[in-house]
Amino acid sequence: ELGCARETPLVGMMGRFDPLKNHAGFFSAMAIVHQHMPQVQLVLAGKGVDRNNKELMQLIQRAGLLANAHLLGQRDDMPQLMAALDILACPSHAEAFPNVVGEAMASGVPCVATDVGDCAYIIGDSGHVVPADDMVGVALGITTLLEIPCAQWSALSEKARARVASHFEINGVVRKYQESYKSIELNL
Repeated sequence: ELGCARETPLVGMMGRFDPLKNHAGFFSAMAIVHQHMPQVQLVLAGKGVDRNNKELMQLIQRAGLLANAHLLGQRDDMPQLMAALDILACPSHAEAFPNVVGEAMASGVPCVATDVGDCAYIIGDSGHVVPADDMVGVALGITTLLEIPCAQWSALSEKARARVASHFEINGVVRKYQESYKSIELNL
C-alpha cells in the first residue's frame, strides 16, 4: 500500500492530531533520524492525520520529511498497520494509559516513548523510554533500535509481545480488578 520495499524501515506514530500527542516533536525527532538514515519512512494514522491538515503538512515540510511521510488518516485496520511497523513512537506531552503502545507491543513492535502516564510501566525493558519533551532522546532511541542486529531486534520484539501478554492480558486484568473489589469489600 505504501509502495515501499519490504526492507524499508517503518517508524509509526498512531493517534489523532492533537497538541498532546506531539506530532511536532515526532517530526523534529524524525528529522534527526533522517540525517543518519534517510531511507526510514514515517507512517502516521489517526483522526485528522491526512494531507488535508494544513498545520500537519507545515510541520512535515519544515522538518524536510515530505517525501518520507505517509499520512493514512483514520483507519479501521490498526492491527495490520501495527504489524507492518518496525518501531512505534509515542512522543506525547501527556498520556494516561496509551493503548497504542500496548497494541504495538502485542504486535511485536518495540516502542520509543516519552516518560508520561504509564508509558514506562507498559514498555518496561522492551523498548526505550526517554524524559518528557526529549525529542533528541526519542531520535536516539529510534536510531538505536533500527541499528540493532536482526536477531537482537527479533528478541526485543518477542520481549515486547511477552510483556503485554503477561501484564495486560484481559482475563488477568479482570482478575486483578475482581481481587481489588473483594479487598475493598472486606475492608468495609
